[in-house]
Amino acid sequence: MNNILKSRIILSFLFKAPKLALPKYRQTPVRKIHLNSNLNASATNSNGIQNSANDIKLHYEKISNETLESLTERLDELSDELDDLVSNEYDVSFSNGVLNLKLGAEHGTYVINKQTPNLQIWLSSPKSGPKRFDFIDNTWIYKRTGDTLHGLLTKELSEIFKTSIDMSKCSFFF
Repeated sequence: MNNILKSRIILSFLFKAPKLALPKYRQTPVRKIHLNSNLNASATNSNGIQNSANDIKLHYEKISNETLESLTERLDELSDELDDLVSNEYDVSFSNGVLNLKLGAEHGTYVINKQTPNLQIWLSSPKSGPKRFDFIDNTWIYKRTGDTLHGLLTKELSEIFKTSIDMSKCSFFF
């Protein structure tokens, strides 16, 4: 089956898929995604002029970079705060839109990266596996479960380090 046919099948399935019920604090229907108004393809600017795809990508780049940079800073701070709890293998690096958090052999490596074509941030977690986050209502949401990027990282890192981790200083924290 060629790629175009596969894409059409996937798209037709997605548009016919039932709406997922998100947790009560976020009753946003999946098919009616409200990205920050500047990211929405049908959004208009303050002059009533429709945004171009280029405007959308530029805004996505700004938001995703700010998110990843603030996560990098916070994860670097955690190294100092949890000095006695982190292994000497703990390492945080951010380059070319990819954030790596190495927790050592026992806990594995988190990889968080931008997916510009999809306007998403992808997370590969050694605890919960891969997730794809969309920017909805000023935060990064995994649409299948309603989890936020920051919430999931807070939960998993708190479990790993057996202490409460605070990610609320990060950009676009919910």
